[in-house]
Amino acid sequence: MGSLPSVLDDLDFQGEKMKKIVKNPILNSLIIGMGAGVVAALLGTRFLPYYVVALLIVTFIRRVSFD
Repeated sequence: MGSLPSVLDDLDFQGEKMKKIVKNPILNSLIIGMGAGVVAALLGTRFLPYYVVALLIVTFIRRVSFD
């Protein structure tokens, strides 16, 4: 196991990698879409098809995360 400074440096490096992924609009859309798909599959009902739920979730997440 590494020393505390090396572990903290590794965590900082991983954090920087995640910032780059989140700033990439294509990957960001894929991550949001996959998450929305999973939630929509769990919440989908016969009254609201899962793709409508996914669209609503993606729209909400984009408004919250980019505004």
